[in-house]
Amino acid sequence: DAQFSIGNNSYVGEYNNIRCTSEIRIGNNVRISQFITITDGQYNFSNKNQLIGDQGYKKDKVIIGDDVWVGSNSIILPGVKIGKGVVVGAGSVVTKDIPDYAVVVGNPAKVIRFRI
Repeated sequence: DAQFSIGNNSYVGEYNNIRCTSEIRIGNNVRISQFITITDGQYNFSNKNQLIGDQGYKKDKVIIGDDVWVGSNSIILPGVKIGKGVVVGAGSVVTKDIPDYAVVVGNPAKVIRFRI
């Protein structure tokens, strides 16, 4: 069963795509801009001799910590934990865990500095 939760005082902007097949947790005081994709699942595709749709679906939870800001047009992929106080720059693709208070940008998203 899919589990989706969003904390207190959190905001989700317009035109977002949140696909929850496993678990997505959004913390308190989170700001999610517009045109964001958050997904906790994706197709397997490692066998070139088998149709992608026949290779199964991998589910892996997404956790977004408290006091996070996700800039517009960003993508958060399965299995990612975004730490407390993180800023995800617009257009970023988050493919791995982000430590607390990091500022990340790019595709794939990389830490460019820390807020503290």
